[in-house]
Amino acid sequence: MATITRGSDIMSDRYRYDFRLCTYANGWAQLDTKQDAPYYGNWVNPTERKLFSYCEGDTTLTECADDADFIASVRECCEWQKGAGYFIGIDADGAMRSRFESLGLGEYLHKPAQISCGCCTGGCVCFMHRDVPNGRPEQRCSHHSGTGKAEITHLIR
Repeated sequence: MATITRGSDIMSDRYRYDFRLCTYANGWAQLDTKQDAPYYGNWVNPTERKLFSYCEGDTTLTECADDADFIASVRECCEWQKGAGYFIGIDADGAMRSRFESLGLGEYLHKPAQISCGCCTGGCVCFMHRDVPNGRPEQRCSHHSGTGKAEITHLIR
């Protein structure tokens, strides 16, 4: 059973959590909603099995006892957001994306962004990547050279 701890951080805003406490490097993925604002945000940590919410200075930390509890908690949160018309998706890539998928939560993840970079002709798709050394997303242009496999050929800045 999940343990829920409620608190207050009235003198803060969500960016304290985005950039210091609930960072991707610390194992947290943002649960994006149409309500996201300086006073509101949600994050999930699939490794530590935690959910965290910041809303107008109120904080809620949900710590799940096991994977089944975490899965149920994430589903409940996402389905509530969907029902209210607010849900966008969980922002996770790489190993974190794999962890969510292994838990059967892949349906709640953002689909990988695909855009055309305009620098190539045919067979080019550009993907956003979070797994970069400086922590900032970069667009990488990949070409399919007839092998069916993408080859990263250049960064788009």
